[in-house]
Parts: sequence; structure tokens; C-alpha cells
Amino acid sequence: MNRRSLLACAGPGAALLAFAAFPGAAFGQSDLGSPQRIRQVKAALAVTPSQEGPWSDYVEALTAYRAAVREVRAAEIDLMGGAQAIDGANDAVLQERQSERIKAKAALKASYETFYGVLDPAQQRIADATLTAGECGR
Repeated sequence: MNRRSLLACAGPGAALLAFAAFPGAAFGQSDLGSPQRIRQVKAALAVTPSQEGPWSDYVEALTAYRAAVREVRAAEIDLMGGAQAIDGANDAVLQERQSERIKAKAALKASYETFYGVLDPAQQRIADATLTAGECGR
């Protein structure tokens, strides 16, 4: 069960409290890696100057993963008969993009784990409550 489902079950009061405590919890998958979301998470975590290097590596990996997901979606649309459909025999394009997405996800997970490792316990709790599985490379 995801956070939105839990918030829906708990009622509107709980949802309001959760949003006040963790503003990023209300963001959906479509916000994954958006500049606004990145700024919001950085502010919520209160990233320190000594954490900037791992944070930057994480943001770079998140941005690359977001782009790879979009490429897979574009290839799927083309394969299904989008504006300029590719023939079924040429699904190598889709497979190549899926492979790149998998690599980007692995890089995201590794960079997230490195970044998470430099967070203090309070920041880790905020990250656990705020970041989606997609933002962690899971």
C-alpha cells in the first residue's frame, strides 16, 4: 500500500497533518526528479555543505533515470502505433531503452545509498518519510 492509500484510509485530517510534516508526501510519480521536487526535498532534508557532493550525484542520477523512463515510454508509444510507429520487428529500440532505464535505475539506487549514508539520523527519517521508492531507485 502506498502513502496516498494510507492517507486516504486515515482520513483528511491525517492527510493534512502528513502534508504539513512532510510536504513531499503529496507528490506523485509524475513529479519524480522535477526541479520543484528536487528543491523541496533538499529544503526538507536541510542538506549541509558537506553533503552537497553526494546530493549532487544523487540529483544527477535521478535526472538521468527520469529521462530514461521517458525514453522507454516514448518507445512504447512508437511501438504501439504512435504518430510514427516502428514496426514490431524493430522492438530492439524499446529493448535498448529498457536496458538503459535499468542501468539508470541501478545508478540511482547506488547514488541514493551513498547520499543516504551521509545523512544524520533525523535527515534519514525525513528521507524515509518523504522520498518515493522511485526516487530511491527501488
